[in-house]
Amino acid sequence: MPRAVPVPVRQAILRRRQQGQEPQRIAAALHVPLSTVRHLLHRLPADATDEQLRPAWHRCGRRRADRQQPLVDLTIELRREHPRWGAGRIRIALAEQAPAPLPSARTLQRWLAQADLNPAPPGRPPRAPALQARHPHEVWEVDASEDIPLRGGKKVLLAAHHR
Repeated sequence: MPRAVPVPVRQAILRRRQQGQEPQRIAAALHVPLSTVRHLLHRLPADATDEQLRPAWHRCGRRRADRQQPLVDLTIELRREHPRWGAGRIRIALAEQAPAPLPSARTLQRWLAQADLNPAPPGRPPRAPALQARHPHEVWEVDASEDIPLRGGKKVLLAAHHR
């Protein structure tokens, strides 16, 4: 983020504007970007006080809107209920419960970090072991089609799995 324009430079910008100079000439004379001069002239009144000339530090940084607080609370609640869920999975759950627009996954990560919740463990949880037979014919799996007419007109009815 660029540095704030010092108060003496701000005073010089306003003084030159009161003398009728154009923003382009002010910017060139004071070695300040034209966009900065235009922004300050637009934001500050012509008779600005020293207090108004000071940088507006209170407006710096990001602030969470009060309307987002329920969404933050829901995000934290979902994470506490499901500690293995990452921000992406929580965002999917929020989409099912909360109205759009949703914040990005990175914003959710920031909210979780501010609530002192550790990041979700990486990777997927281990899969449950597949069922394997210990003895012959303990588990049968049959690929079959049902309702196949035989030559005699009778139809075949098979179960897909036997356990």
